[in-house]
Amino acid sequence: AIAGIDVGQLEARIAALERTVGVSDTAAIDAAVGHGLVATVSRLRKQIEVIADPQRVDGIQRRVKQALVDMDRLAATQTKGDNNKGLDPAVVSRINDLYDKMVNVDALIELAPATARRLQSLAKLHAQAADVVARIGRIESEQHSIGDELGSIRDVASGLTSSMAGNAEALTDNMRHLDTRIASLSERLAALARR
Repeated sequence: AIAGIDVGQLEARIAALERTVGVSDTAAIDAAVGHGLVATVSRLRKQIEVIADPQRVDGIQRRVKQALVDMDRLAATQTKGDNNKGLDPAVVSRINDLYDKMVNVDALIELAPATARRLQSLAKLHAQAADVVARIGRIESEQHSIGDELGSIRDVASGLTSSMAGNAEALTDNMRHLDTRIASLSERLAALARR
């Protein structure tokens, strides 16, 4: 696991992102390495940590210098024709080990540009996704403020509706009283006209 994340899940997510983006050379890279991007990045990270440590670099420099001296000695003995008789078998074994490690590093160096391109495309995709998330956040914020405004408009509309109902009721009462008074006045006028 890398930083508490299951490598398999992370690899599956990266593969899904690459399929979405349309990266097509991932299968060739995975086949060449024998495993996915996350494992390769993890291995490269470990190798970079080794290279970034000054004490290890000094130790490696000393070993490389000793190996170069041993290789020069081997080359000198081979030119003389006595084929490894002057070299200690442990030195020959160390030289062979260094050569095998160099072959492995050479294979990784060939994959580094493709891996870097994949990481750059994923970084762009990540930036775009972050932008989309920020936009969605702004939209949700605006949605909440619109919801709040709609709630206050509903409250005002409810107040207006109840006020209009109250006013209509008062108007009806006033009209009833007015009709009663007009009827009363009409009766008085009729009574006065009869006298």
